[in-house]
Amino acid sequence: MPTCPNCGRELGWRQSFSFWNPWNFPCPHCEVTLEASRIQKYIAIAVVPVGMLLAGVTTYFQKSGVWQTAESLIFFALVAPLLVAGALVSWRYTQFTVKKTNEGL
Repeated sequence: MPTCPNCGRELGWRQSFSFWNPWNFPCPHCEVTLEASRIQKYIAIAVVPVGMLLAGVTTYFQKSGVWQTAESLIFFALVAPLLVAGALVSWRYTQFTVKKTNEGL
């Protein structure tokens, strides 16, 4: 599990649900601003195009008549657990640093 480098406390699964911005994440224990590792930032950037791709695939197959609603629901039922598992694994290996402030500039 990731830990806060300032207070040393563990950031558990519950805290991962409030992790939306890897550039600016307040520690829920000591409230210092944390910054996630570079790989976590890449994952955050990749979420939008991957989501659009998944939605585009289902829309394309439905509009072209290849899939009906049931097939799209099956697709999402298979893909959603993989995405959740990926997010959980990603959180487990996330590392944080205390964000440097630009005060005085």
